[in-house]
Amino acid sequence: MEKDAIIKARISSGTKADFEAICQGIGVQPTTKARELIEEFVKAEYGRLTDRLTVHIYRPSGYDYGAWRVKMQLRDPSEMQFFSASVPFPLPELPKRRLHPDDGYLSVVSSKTGGFTLGGQFVGGLWEGHLYSNGVEEDQNPTKLEEVQAALYSTVIALMDRSRKAGSDKDAQGS
Repeated sequence: MEKDAIIKARISSGTKADFEAICQGIGVQPTTKARELIEEFVKAEYGRLTDRLTVHIYRPSGYDYGAWRVKMQLRDPSEMQFFSASVPFPLPELPKRRLHPDDGYLSVVSSKTGGFTLGGQFVGGLWEGHLYSNGVEEDQNPTKLEEVQAALYSTVIALMDRSRKAGSDKDAQGS
């Protein structure tokens, strides 16, 4: 892991002296302990970041009204990997909408009814596909684009949070 950034904090000279004395007492360099504390904090609070996943729905020129492109980008692609393999995710089922992954972003996932269905997978932290208005004119579609965006976001974030929790539980058991 490359370490190239330095965080400086203003603390009282008494706190600094106490921190250094405690670190010396436990046999660790103050800079090492400060880095460990910051890394533990970021790991514990990472879920608070709002840009872990961006979902962009847009209509490129030349596309019919009711046909859209969807791009999702992960801040940290490793959040949707398990032993370097992409973690598949279900595509949300939404009234009068149809999502279809582009080539390379397609996966098969188990469905809630017990069979299998089409899903998606991130490649290098990116997922791309199409969104269509299905069986109804776009202006009459009961499922608005914002709802599609929110459904995709919550589906992927829930998987990331579940795997983060599983990783934290595993870390706790190994300690």
